[in-house]
Amino acid sequence: FSILTVLTWEGIIAHNVIEGSVNTEQFLRFLEECAMCNPSSLALDQILLNNPYPGLQSILILDNCSIH
Repeated sequence: FSILTVLTWEGIIAHNVIEGSVNTEQFLRFLEECAMCNPSSLALDQILLNNPYPGLQSILILDNCSIH
């Protein structure tokens, strides 16, 4: 299983568990559907506390997975 998550300083605000490995199409779909297009799964006031990387209050976490 693979887990995709969106994190803020307040914790996890969106996630998806996928059986097997994640490919580029699944990763982009997660960003579009789960993270961007489902307001009920996001706390917008939490997102506003975070800034794009590499700004203050931003964290970028990547592993050696080939999709990124």
